[in-house]
Formats: sequence, structure tokens, C-alpha cells
Amino acid sequence: MNTTIQPAGAPDYIGRFMPRPTDDGDEKSGFSFNIADLRAMMWRQRRVLLQVIGASLFIGLAVSLLMAPRYEAESTVRVDNENVKIEAGQDVDPVVALGDTNRYLNTQVVVVESRSMAYAVIDDLKLDQNDDFLLKMRERLPDGAIPANYRKAARRQAEAAVLMANLKVTVPIDNRVVELDFTSPNAAVAAQVVNSYARNFVTNNIKTGLMANAYARKVLSDQIESLRDQLEVSEHKAIDYARTNNLIDASDASGGSGASDTKENAAGSGNSQSITTANLVHLNSQYTDAVTTRILAEQRWRAAQATPLLQIVEVQGNSSVSSLMNQRSIAASEYAQLSAKYKPDFPQVVQARAQLNSLDNQLQAVATNIKKSLEYQYHVALDQEKSLASQRDALSGQTLQEQGRRVQLNLIARDVDSRRRQLNDLMARFNQISAASDIVRNNISQLDSAEVPARPVSPNLPKNMAIAFALGLVIAVGIAIAREAVDDTLRSPEDVESKLHLPLLGTTPNAPDEDLGAGGDDRKSAINEAYYSIRAALDYATLTGTPEVLQVTSSQPSEGKSTTCIALARDYARIGKRVLLIDADLRRPSLHRHFTADRTTGLTEVLLGHQTLADCIIKVGKDSFDLLPLGQVPTNPVEILSSNALGDFLAATKPSYDVIILDSAPIMGLADAPLIARQVQTVLLIVEANRAHNGQAKAAVRRLQDIGARIAGVVLTKFDHRIAGYNYDYHYKYYQYENSETA
Repeated sequence: MNTTIQPAGAPDYIGRFMPRPTDDGDEKSGFSFNIADLRAMMWRQRRVLLQVIGASLFIGLAVSLLMAPRYEAESTVRVDNENVKIEAGQDVDPVVALGDTNRYLNTQVVVVESRSMAYAVIDDLKLDQNDDFLLKMRERLPDGAIPANYRKAARRQAEAAVLMANLKVTVPIDNRVVELDFTSPNAAVAAQVVNSYARNFVTNNIKTGLMANAYARKVLSDQIESLRDQLEVSEHKAIDYARTNNLIDASDASGGSGASDTKENAAGSGNSQSITTANLVHLNSQYTDAVTTRILAEQRWRAAQATPLLQIVEVQGNSSVSSLMNQRSIAASEYAQLSAKYKPDFPQVVQARAQLNSLDNQLQAVATNIKKSLEYQYHVALDQEKSLASQRDALSGQTLQEQGRRVQLNLIARDVDSRRRQLNDLMARFNQISAASDIVRNNISQLDSAEVPARPVSPNLPKNMAIAFALGLVIAVGIAIAREAVDDTLRSPEDVESKLHLPLLGTTPNAPDEDLGAGGDDRKSAINEAYYSIRAALDYATLTGTPEVLQVTSSQPSEGKSTTCIALARDYARIGKRVLLIDADLRRPSLHRHFTADRTTGLTEVLLGHQTLADCIIKVGKDSFDLLPLGQVPTNPVEILSSNALGDFLAATKPSYDVIILDSAPIMGLADAPLIARQVQTVLLIVEANRAHNGQAKAAVRRLQDIGARIAGVVLTKFDHRIAGYNYDYHYKYYQYENSETA
């Protein structure tokens, strides 16, 4: 009868080839760089880090000691945005806007660093006369095979290259003072060269300004000459046209002017006025006045016609009428007085009446004459208006004809005026530039001259050592990261869970096996506390609670599986469980050595039927659990495990024990552990920290899963937080609180 225990959840044939959570495709790729892992990595790779950084510091020290000293001299030059204008006309160069200051300063930097400036320094210091400069700069001399006539040119090129390579120009952000620095093995040469650069920088700017003025004067002179010729041609053309078409300008004509002068004046302006036009303008003005006069005269006449004679305004305002009116008033007063005293035929009354009638007749005659004069004035104004209108119409026709002939003249005249204005402007500008051309002006000035430096700037030992340390640190970290990236060793609990995708039931500290003790007397030791936690986690790792049959295995030998078996058997026994510990490693049994027990008979003899279980059981001291050693090492372990013997044995033994623990052989390279895993309820995988590799452990897990084994979890043994690079997170100080002083 086959009593092999089939674990729940065993995959079928097709399911064995389906992806599982432990496959490579589901594993998170990449290297973790959180702070804790990075710190741990640095601790693990501390020897590499110290060696690389030490070598880098040694190289930096050696290079610093072997380097030749170099001196740096500095000169400062002030660069303003605008040129200093001493005279009007010194603004040939454009004004630099505030927003273009940086671009302007960078342009000046390019000028200083240019090859032409280097040649100017060479000429200033006469460096091309010999090879002294190149020797002091410790540079290679030109090839001796160069012909003598080309040797000076080759020396100049080499010196220019050296000058440009050792010059540094700095433009600060917060000011406009340019710093010129030159580095040389010779302190005196450094000061001479940088001062020459500063002088030539200032001189070059002055020369540039003078050349700009000279160029501007030449351009203006050429333009003035050309414009004069064009103006002369245009004026002659205007005069000829005016003479041909008899167009006389009357705007500037005087009594002594001749016909020729008048024609020239006509050609002088596009707004000139001919005689016909002038007469028309004058006649039109007279006509306007005549119309106004006629309207006023007409209004006075028509008002006089509608008004009684003596009430006409002009009549009342006449002095003669006023005198007669006064005389009549006096005469009327006398007549009234006499009429009151005498009869109408009294001589004095008759005389007074006659005088009054005479005054009335005179008044009537004067008023009539005034009214007739108003009528006369109206008719005279009307006739004058008609005459002027007739003359104006005639002149208008003549003017229109003349204006048609003046169109071309006006075009020529405007061209003459435009050229004359251009000529005047150019002459004024030329005079300004000529007056200011010899005045030195500059917006660049040397601020500080360089002094001979007393101390070299290189080698700078602290700086070089700092650079060497930084480079060494970068290289060391890179090497450390590369080593960690290719190292797949399982170091920490996080590695086990993230890479194997199995629950971690616990970790044990890195302690000698004898610390466990055959009797485990010190129950508060770190390793005992670790196995207490593992046993408690194992009880909750499966749905059925404490496993009835538990196989303990590992991927490779000496990872702590036997120690784990002993510790679990002891802990289960202490809580009252009936425990059977079986040494199922048919290759290299080891449990009998832990208890100094006799292994002449054991599991092998029981499976082969040579002995009974009761004959082979060994009682283990006060821990009260049973030990079944292997007995004799069989010659055919695979055949024994492939048969039904182990399954039948476990099925028959289970009623007598609460927990059966099998210490089996490692998984890799052997078929024993997978064969046993098919017969048991639960498998516990042991992984040794800092020794087991990810690939190897995953292969072991895959072999177990392929045969349908139920893996309860993983135990990480021999874990040392100091080797892994972690600190307080994994310290084993279980009883620090219990053993501390209490108040």
C-alpha cells in the first residue's frame, strides 16, 4: 500500500511549466540605493574603498611633489559701456545699451584672447628675437630643421600659442572690471606678460577708435564730393528748364534783380512762385476786398431805402445834419414862444416861421444827398467787383497753364533741395569728426598693474589632495557599486524576501554551534531567543498550525540545518509536544555527533526492515524528545528514498508524535531532498547569510516547487549585522529591557 503523503497544492504536469512568483520575470530588477542599503554596501566594501582612496591620495601627493611650481600674475582693466566724449562728434562707435553689457564684455574677452593680441604682446616685449621666452615657459623650441628665414615665423606662432594657452580672462558678474591672469613657471615673465596684455588691450581700443574716425572721415569726404557733383547737375537742370519754359520766380524778386537771377531763384525751391501766380494771388485778394466792400455798400443802401430819410444812420451821423437839427430846435423854440404871444400874422411870427421852413428844407436836401451817396457807393463797389472778377478769371487760366509747365520744375527743385540739405548735414558731421579726430578718448583703462608674484599658485597641495580624494571616492564608489551589482549573495532579510519571494520566518545570529548547547541551559541567550521566534512563526506559517511532518533542508552543506532541527525539536519538546527528530541525511549524517550517540542502528535499518523504531530510538536528556539517527550510511540512498518505505514509515509513526522533524541532505546536486519533500507535509528552507547565492537559492526553491513541495518559509542563519553593514535594525538585545535597572 502506498502511504506517500501528497502535499496540498501540488501542480499538475502543465502547471509545472507555468510562470511562478519566483521566476526571473517577476523579480524586481535594478540595484537598490536607499540610504540604509547604500550605507551597508559601503561598510561591506570598506576595504576596496579605503584601498582605492588611499591609492588616489598617494598618486595626488606624488603628482603634487613632482609638479614644477607655476606663478600667476594678475592685472585688472576697467571696461565702461560708453566712450568718454570730449568733443561733439566723438560718437562714431555705437553706444552700448545696458542690456548688451554682458555681450559687449564677452566680445572684449574674445579680443584679449585673440591671436592678434598675442602677436601685439610679442612685438611689445620683443619675444620673437630669441628663444628665451619659450625656455622660461619650459616649452618645446621650434624644430631645428626649419629654414632660417622661416624660423622667426615659427617662433612667433609657438609663442602666440603659449601666450593664448596660459592666459585667463575673467569677467565678474557684479562689476565691469576685467581680470587678466597669466600663468608661468617664471614669476617675472608672468608679471611682464600680463602687464603687456593690459597695455595692449587699452592701446588696441584707442587705435580702434582712431581708425573708426579716420574711416568715417574718408567715407564722409567721398560722399560730400559725390553729392556736390550731383547738386550742381540738378541746379543746372532746373535753371535750363525754367529758362526754356519762361518760368520766372517772383517770391524773391527785387527791383534790381535781372531775369537770370529770377530764374535761378525759381529753380532754388520747389515752393517758388511765378509772376502770374503772384498777380493772381494779389488780384484775388483785391477781389475778396471788393466783394466785402460791395456787400457792405449794398447793405447800407438797402437799409437806407427802407428807412425814413432823417432816420438813416448815415444821415443822423452827419455833422451838417446835426448842426441844422440844433438850429431848427432853437428856431422851433423861438417860433413857439412868439406864437404864444402874438397872432399868426405878426411880423416876428411870420419871420420865425419862414426861418423854420428854411431849416426844414435844408435838412431835407442834405439827407437826400446822403442817401444818394449811399446808392452811388453801392454801384461803384458793384462795378469794381465785376471788373476784378473778370481779371481774376483771365489770370486763373494763365496760372493753370503755367502750373502744368511747372510740374517738372517742382520735381527738379525738390531734388535740388534734398541734395542741398544732405550736403549741409554731411558737411556739419564732417566738421565735427574732423575737430575730434585727434583727441584721445577711451572707455578702457588699466586699473591695477601686475606685480611679480611671491608664491606659486601650483602645485596647490590641499587642492590637489582634495581633488585626488574626490576622484578616488568617485572611483571607489563606482567599483563598490559594480562589485555589489555582480554579487548576488544573500546578505540580509530583505534580500531573502525580495529575491526568493518566500516568507522569512526568522534569523539566527552568527554564533558557534556550541552556544546552542546540548541541553540549551541558557534559555535567554540570543540564539535561543531567535529559535523561539522561528518556532512561533512556523506554527502560524500554515493553515493547519504546527506541522506534523517537517523537513529541514538547505541549498548547500553547512548552512545550519542540523542546528535548526535540534533547536526546533528542543523548543517543541519544552512546550509539551511529542517530538521525533530524524537524521534523514543519507549522505553525511551529523545529528549523532551533537548528542554523542551511537549510530550503529537507525533510520536505514528501520526502512530496510532490519530493526524496529523502538529499538533505534534515543531519548535526549531533559529536553524529552526522541532522536532517530541515520544508522549505517546506505550505498543506495536514492533507491531507498524512491520507494514507499519512507512514506509508510512516516504514516505509521505520525500517531505516536505531535511533530516529526527530518534533517535531510542539501538540495543542490542531490536527489535526496526533493524525494523526501514529496513524503512530508511542510518544508523549511535554511539559507546562510553572506554565503548562499541568489541563483543557487532560487534553483533550490524551484526544484522543490517543481515536485509540489509546500515550503513554509525561509530561515536566515548565521546573520551578522556588522558583516552585512547594518546597525541597530538587527541587533539581538532581547533582554536589554528586562536586565536594565528598575526604579
